[in-house]
Amino acid sequence: MSNSVKEIVKWKEDENQFGVDGYTWFFGELENNYLSKLNGTQRNVDMIKMYDFDKEATEYIIHQLFIINQNAASELIDELGLKEPFISDENRKYLESNL
Repeated sequence: MSNSVKEIVKWKEDENQFGVDGYTWFFGELENNYLSKLNGTQRNVDMIKMYDFDKEATEYIIHQLFIINQNAASELIDELGLKEPFISDENRKYLESNL
């Protein structure tokens, strides 16, 4: 069974022993992989595949990652082979105003 957006958002309710919720940990891990690992984008692809996200959840992750780190999101899109990922109006406006 694939993980959905609903399940990702539900991670906000679960905290580890350090008081960090699963949602914050997951997106922090994606950014950390990208910034500090030689093969960070591949590690992120492996994480996405390991959690077996459905298409909508994968696009949600990319959308959230885009807010955190645009380059990490762009490379993840390329590595996952997504032809036309969802880009929110908010992100589209951000891109247009910064290009």
